[in-house]
Amino acid sequence: MKAFIISLLLTLILTVSVIANAVYISTVTEQMKSLVDGIGQNLSDDKAFKELENTWARHKNFFSVSVGFEEIDHVTEYITRLGYAIESGSDIDVRRNCALLQNFFCDVTRHEKISLFNIF
Repeated sequence: MKAFIISLLLTLILTVSVIANAVYISTVTEQMKSLVDGIGQNLSDDKAFKELENTWARHKNFFSVSVGFEEIDHVTEYITRLGYAIESGSDIDVRRNCALLQNFFCDVTRHEKISLFNIF
């Protein structure tokens, strides 16, 4: 009986952790997508870029729990490239890096979403 209760408790903890992770990833990616949208609309918005950079720095370690390190490195690279593009005034590079970041955030949200498709 003790083993059953412990198993049930561990299953509950695991389920709550998975749901909390999905909500957390979704919330943070939506916040970062809106920042990238703002940068894409106002190509020289240094304030939004700094906020994006700070948000990523705060949440990068938590993302690494459920997102692969290769993807984490790509986002860091895209954000760095976006900063250089804003600094140099290259509208094409700003738009390109914004699109790459948007694509990443959409992919992460889709992969971390709780659905039967992700389970199988």
